[in-house]
Amino acid sequence: GVVYFAVQDGVRVAAASGRSVKPDLVIGFSWGGCVGAWGAAQQQWTIPTILLAPTVNAVMRVALMGFPQVPPGVQIFHASNDGFCPNSQVAAFEKLGCTV
Repeated sequence: GVVYFAVQDGVRVAAASGRSVKPDLVIGFSWGGCVGAWGAAQQQWTIPTILLAPTVNAVMRVALMGFPQVPPGVQIFHASNDGFCPNSQVAAFEKLGCTV
């Protein structure tokens, strides 16, 4: 419950900030990368999105969430053998059409 709502609140705050500031791109790192993945998946913004080591799998396990359906074109930077961002995320993001 709490982690799920924290992710959704992060998406809400990021989307509201984006509407106010009107940035050229979204960059998210770690927890912010997870929030960015969900925001992009929920189409809260359509500007270029870059995710750095997004902790999607780690958050999914705790929040009982499925993998976000991130739109193609999202750029993801992902290290190998990262304990919080397992290699299985790479295949999942690539399957969705993201560049990893």
